[in-house]
Amino acid sequence: MKRPRTLVVLAILAIGCAGAGFATPLAAQEAMQLPADIGDLSNAQFMIVKDSAGATVLRGRLIRQPADGDEVEREGDLIGTGEFAKAKGRAEVEVTQVGERLEQEIELAVKGLPAKTTYTVFVDTKQVGTLTTNEHGEGELELATAPAPASAPAPAKP
Repeated sequence: MKRPRTLVVLAILAIGCAGAGFATPLAAQEAMQLPADIGDLSNAQFMIVKDSAGATVLRGRLIRQPADGDEVEREGDLIGTGEFAKAKGRAEVEVTQVGERLEQEIELAVKGLPAKTTYTVFVDTKQVGTLTTNEHGEGELELATAPAPASAPAPAKP
């Protein structure tokens, strides 16, 4: 008899993945940093997952969603290609203007891929990171803009 697993996930992925027929991702983890030269993702069109040979295994169109204020959200389902036709994924890109700074986040959950395999993730033609599937062929990736540098304390007044 299998023991149930307790899973901790980001609410946004849990809702998105549950709505797309996904099992809840394995565990939330602290976001890794987006590449510094990623540029503005507000108009990102596609999320693509490639294997180590460079073949596309999952691909999906990112559709703009209603958002508040200075925020842009793009989401989409990823579908498997070729021998990975049964694989699925769910992606989200969120961009928020905070003063002069863009704060960006990418979230991706996949299932139905070969177990314990590493894949490269692209937004349009920009490589953004990698993910490795678990023993069930599921994986997730969360990337975010590096934190803003802390401002220097104001000098003490004499």
